[in-house]
Amino acid sequence: MNKRLFLALGLWLILIIVWNSLSPNKKKTPEKKDNTKVSQKTLDKKDAVKKGSAKNVNIFKTVKTKNDYKTSQYRAANVVTTNFIAGLNKIDGTLDSIKFVKYNEAGKNINFIEKNFKFLRNFRVSFYGLYEADKQSEMVFNHKKVSGLEHVFQKQIENGFFLNKRYKFYPDKNYFDLYIELINQTGKTKRLRRNNNAYSLIWGSTVNWKKDKKTKGMYDNLELIYYGDDGDLEEIDDNKTPVNAFRWVGMHDRYFLLAVIPVDKSGNFLSKKDISSASVNIDKKKNHKSFALNRAELTLDNRETRVDRYRIFIGPKKHALLTDDSVVQYNLDKIFTGFFIIKVIGILIEKLMYFVHAGFLNFGLVIILVTLIIKLALHPLTKKSTSSMKKMQLLQPKINAIKEQYKGDPKVMNAKMMALYKTEKINPMGGCLPLLLQMPIFFALYRVIPRMIDLKDAHFLWIKDLSMPDTIMKIDALKNVPLLPATINILPLIMTVFSLWQSKISMASQSGGSDKQNQQNKMMMMMPLIFLFILWNMPSGLVLYWTVQTLVAIVQQVFVNKKFDTPAPVPAK
Repeated sequence: MNKRLFLALGLWLILIIVWNSLSPNKKKTPEKKDNTKVSQKTLDKKDAVKKGSAKNVNIFKTVKTKNDYKTSQYRAANVVTTNFIAGLNKIDGTLDSIKFVKYNEAGKNINFIEKNFKFLRNFRVSFYGLYEADKQSEMVFNHKKVSGLEHVFQKQIENGFFLNKRYKFYPDKNYFDLYIELINQTGKTKRLRRNNNAYSLIWGSTVNWKKDKKTKGMYDNLELIYYGDDGDLEEIDDNKTPVNAFRWVGMHDRYFLLAVIPVDKSGNFLSKKDISSASVNIDKKKNHKSFALNRAELTLDNRETRVDRYRIFIGPKKHALLTDDSVVQYNLDKIFTGFFIIKVIGILIEKLMYFVHAGFLNFGLVIILVTLIIKLALHPLTKKSTSSMKKMQLLQPKINAIKEQYKGDPKVMNAKMMALYKTEKINPMGGCLPLLLQMPIFFALYRVIPRMIDLKDAHFLWIKDLSMPDTIMKIDALKNVPLLPATINILPLIMTVFSLWQSKISMASQSGGSDKQNQQNKMMMMMPLIFLFILWNMPSGLVLYWTVQTLVAIVQQVFVNKKFDTPAPVPAK
């Protein structure tokens, strides 16, 4: 069973690596220091929508002035909840910062909004859409504090036409509500229609909070996504415009999810007719990604007010949070993709890890205990399977004798072998069941551990971060040498030693086999080295799991070998 497990997992992981290497390369470029500024002319409170056409400019353009608006008088409020601190800005009544209270990077709270861009400030209302947002001047809104968790921003866009934005936060939730109020007091009917849209609600900031750019790996991509009417979650990898038939749009990185969800007064999904489409802008060279939800065209009678509501979820990709009673109807857990059985096992393992963590603060110990729990749960099947395989080895001489005696009559040969299995009470396929169970568990962990934000910066023994390789030294001279690692990682080496030991024990239990069996044993000695290569740069939490389960498998194999440590039967003459 162990040989086949090694072989199957090795081939599967090699396939994953090849697939990732063939996928489009999403190379990250270092972000420069935020120089986003706003000129005094732009901030003139009398600014309104520009008349006529304007030449399109780079929507990621920044304007340099003496003061950074994020730390100047234009910051209206910092709203503090249990989960995050939201920075609200008077410029277009936008969100310019959202820091997670519980999660740090380089000693500071992670700020999900790493950069703000002119014309693309987060939750800006653009009456020109995403691609022509520069045609509409930025404005300073009047700010009114309703309470510590509720703030209103007001502005007269043109004579008699007002835009109000109301933010409503909740003390212990990973979401808040944004209300867009359009008020017509022009004395006549006003029709809002540009490219079939009334306005676009923009998210324009990059999400690039990771400070150490050199440690970025295969898990650190930022993706634009949308949840479709068909119940599937789709990634957006180019400027597909518009995105239609969706329920919510957002983005996610390794640990966090942002979802902008149009909702009705009751908090349920908004009617499809009210949201026409979503626009995206992807600049692959600069690694800038932005999106906008486009509100369907509107006709407002004089003195009519239209209120649109958006629920903004922003938080860690924890299953418990994404399926909380207050957000379960939005199907945010669709972010967990993959084969159904692997996804289900992954969710169960995540719940088990947090359950165990309630009693053990150290996540390294949690991973070890969860590994032991999994092995204990599988022990009856593993014991039965290993015993069956051992009996098969002991019966090998009799099996070979039957094959030799009836090699000219396959039908009789198979009947004799099945009779032998029945007499000895052996299931020839018994060794496959634990393999079928362990493979999905490993693949589930392969998906769960890298996205667990609580493993970030979690220490265990010499390991400083269970979400990253346990690198103790970097070798710059090998940085550009293909196939050779440019780091020294301890845990994969320990894992390889245990794997070689396991292979040696397994081979010893099969001594005296055929030449073909001996050749297979020699090939199996290469599998630990293949796993060393595959798992070298994997999160150390995943390598820790595999190391512990290998050690437990060694103990199980030793006991089975002792139980069946009897001379092999003499072949029948």
